[in-house]
Formats: sequence, C-alpha cells, structure tokens
Amino acid sequence: IGLSYLTHEQQNKVYQQNNLKVLSFHCGGADLLGEKLPELIEAAKKYGAKYIVAGSSPKKEDFSSLENIKALADNYNRAGDVAAKHGLKVGHHNHDWEMQLVNAKPAIEHFLKAINNNVIVELDSYWAKVGGVDPDEIKKNFGKKIPLVHIKDGPVKKGEVMLPFG
Repeated sequence: IGLSYLTHEQQNKVYQQNNLKVLSFHCGGADLLGEKLPELIEAAKKYGAKYIVAGSSPKKEDFSSLENIKALADNYNRAGDVAAKHGLKVGHHNHDWEMQLVNAKPAIEHFLKAINNNVIVELDSYWAKVGGVDPDEIKKNFGKKIPLVHIKDGPVKKGEVMLPFG
C-alpha cells in the first residue's frame, strides 16, 4: 500500500480501519544497520510488526566476497540482537546480485549460514530467478531462516519490467 507520505501513526490507522495487520516492513539497509535502528524498532512496535526488513544491503559489493558477506552478516547479527530485546527480528530482502557465485555457491547461501537466529531473509523469488538461482531450493535448504517470501511476476529477465503477482 503506497502510504509512505503518511506518518507511522497515520499509516497504522489506515491499516486498522481496513482490518490489515502489518507483519513486516521495509527500510533502507543503512538505516537498519545504523543509527536509525532504535527509531525502526519503535515504529515496528507501533505497527505490531514482527520483522524489520532492509530492502537491500547498503552496497552491492556486500555480496561480492566471503569477507564482505561475513562483515555484512555480523552487522545484521548485531542489529538482530538489539531488535530481539524488543521481541523483533531484522531481515534482508534480496535482489539478483545476492545470487552471484562466491566460492562456487550463491552469495545468499553464505549469508544465510552466517546470520544468527535473530536475522531472517525475505526471499524475493523473482530476483532469485533473475540471478539464476531456484528460489524453491533456497527455501528448502534454509526454510527456518526464510519466513517471508516476496512474489511478483514478469519475464524473469534483468532489465525487463516486473509485474504485480497474477
């Protein structure tokens, strides 16, 4: 729902009026892993959300090497540990660059192995396919760490227009 021009309180009122519950919401990766985490935690509490999910990592290079993936996972783990004190989890929403091969495996797999139980991945099945990875296999292998799935339609080709599901 495109309500980003409203405050959190105004958005939450619209959701409640329409009998909608907020399970998770997106934010910027730099915000989640930086100084805005306390503000995001407070917003999540107002919504009754369980997950705060970064719409992408701060930099595409975060998934270019094992060293970078580990450093990013450590940052998510720290944020997740803070959020867990408030009954929340933090997460990462993937795009196609997380599917690039690093040491012969998709980078997202290294990330999933490196995150702790306070961090999840919202698997975007479309972007996984664009990146050449079968989202069903990732979900099968890392199911507990992937409680959220983002689904959309389209030609599954980089640079082509994505479409709403259905």
